[in-house]
Amino acid sequence: MFMLSYLLAGAYIFVQAAYVFHWRRLPGISPVQNDVNTLPVSVIVAARNEENHILDCLASLVNQSYPEELLEIIVVDDHSEDRTYELAALQSPRVKVFSLEKERIEGGKKNALRFGTAKSSGHWIITVDADCTLNPEAVSASVQAHHQAGYKLVTGPVLIEKAETPLEDFQSCELAGLMLITGSGYQSGWHALANGAFLSFERNAYDAVQREGAHDQYASGDDMFLAEAIETEFPGQTGFLKHPTARAVTQAEPDWNSFLRQRKRWASKNRHLKNKRINLIWGFQWVYSMALCMGLFASLFLPGGWWMVFLVMLAGKWIGDLLLLRSALSFFRLKFSFARFLIAEIFQVTYILIVGFWVLSGGGTYRWKGRRVQ
Repeated sequence: MFMLSYLLAGAYIFVQAAYVFHWRRLPGISPVQNDVNTLPVSVIVAARNEENHILDCLASLVNQSYPEELLEIIVVDDHSEDRTYELAALQSPRVKVFSLEKERIEGGKKNALRFGTAKSSGHWIITVDADCTLNPEAVSASVQAHHQAGYKLVTGPVLIEKAETPLEDFQSCELAGLMLITGSGYQSGWHALANGAFLSFERNAYDAVQREGAHDQYASGDDMFLAEAIETEFPGQTGFLKHPTARAVTQAEPDWNSFLRQRKRWASKNRHLKNKRINLIWGFQWVYSMALCMGLFASLFLPGGWWMVFLVMLAGKWIGDLLLLRSALSFFRLKFSFARFLIAEIFQVTYILIVGFWVLSGGGTYRWKGRRVQ
């Protein structure tokens, strides 16, 4: 048992160190050149019940550094039950607002994004979540990545900058770590993750991989399935926008139940991805978290030196996660403190086990944006 604990701890440190290694090898996006800002760009915002966020989101898009005449902004309201549509329509004459309800189109984020893309005219398309804001240089940096690296799809950083509670602190740390893992996955070729809160792609590539009704049976995953499809069709032409300040800024989930619903939604589509490496890596994370909890239980209630097994595995997790999180937070210019790190470790093990059991049991229903999702 002692040997197994050393092997598991060593494997955990190796995986996290490998992610950091590939992250450091991932080329950053160079400062934006003015001659790059000549591409017609369409930004699409799918919004449902976002009256508290939509104005901030659209203000950040209207105030982008990208040339106004080349930037099209489209909002697609997804059957909102609040004032999202009315507020978006009043934001700016530059914003085009559509309603799935008025168009008599079935609701759902995938339908909203599909409709918005069909209505757009840009060569380069960027999707942004309605509860996010983009830093002023985000659009220009995305276009720069397209020109500089020849990417047909670019997934950009999505981060939480303001955290006031321990749960928000944890989400800020973990999301930064996930951004590092996302970028490393592209650099290493291990997996092609994506986040629809700040996702950019070439229209021709999008058209080439669209299949009528593809993945419509899954409530989530429009971003991941698209990234995987474009990477399959155009190998090596998808990537991550590695830039210290160009980002989407999102809000932390306010409570534990909301956070778990979000993570269940994220986990619900993973088993349907063709590339199974990410499932193996996240499966290993779940096994390690389970072994860590079992080691803690055994060290408290069983004789025989189980405390050493627990300490070895705890040290392996702390070393691996410290290495990854410090690299991520430092690059994205977010603060690091050991107290935040300890809080993040406790929250992470707990939710990984809960969501893992939910997935292993076959999933189930959860509520999202006022809808019950299977």
